[in-house]
Amino acid sequence: MAKAGRAPRKGATQKSLIILAVLFLLIGGAVMDPMAGIACFALAGVASLIAVFSGSGWPRLVAVALLIAAAALAVSNVSPARQHHQNYRSSVGATSVE
Repeated sequence: MAKAGRAPRKGATQKSLIILAVLFLLIGGAVMDPMAGIACFALAGVASLIAVFSGSGWPRLVAVALLIAAAALAVSNVSPARQHHQNYRSSVGATSVE
């Protein structure tokens, strides 16, 4: 058990950020709403970016790979998100009362 006042190991923080980024990527891929997927991919990118700047060695390489994957998945979801938003705007405009 860790003593009070002892700082966590540096490698543990990067590993936690990498695990968090992987979880955000999985959630972003599983969610049905494209805008929510983009938000999850952006959060994964932020967690990966923090791990890139604070890590060294293999955690940095994994974080770079996760950052590239998050960016690619976010870009691939832009078109469905735009279409989803246009459908939403047209449905709201058709049902609005003037």
